[in-house]
Amino acid sequence: MQQRPIPGVPSRAFAALGEADQFALRRWLALARAAGFDDVKDLTRRPWPAALAGAVIGIYATGDDHASWLAVEQDGVWAVVSCLDGSVSRPVGSLRDALEIVWRVGNGLPRHRAARASDRDLYPAAGASDPDGATGVPDGS
Repeated sequence: MQQRPIPGVPSRAFAALGEADQFALRRWLALARAAGFDDVKDLTRRPWPAALAGAVIGIYATGDDHASWLAVEQDGVWAVVSCLDGSVSRPVGSLRDALEIVWRVGNGLPRHRAARASDRDLYPAAGASDPDGATGVPDGS
């Protein structure tokens, strides 16, 4: 299967992501734009204070020059860092689950636009399906 670049991002970007993660990121961003997300950027190659063998994805709200969240992968595990308040999510097993921490398809406004919610709302259960039943990854058919 041919890899497609993330819209608006050079094809070299997101090279650390596998095909399923790239698909999940494209799908999430396409749906999340209506909820106030503008862009995602591959920040993996930026200098970080510690060695990083995984990926760092900046998630940008519409109109913001700086990332509101970072999705960080290390050794196959993802976590989300809020650049707004410094909080770090619990670890999850996929980029799709990490993106749902920021905004879950069908949940209306994301954290930066809505009133503060409980941790249960901010960090939904890993593996929960979208209301439309989509898995966000290719099924091989």
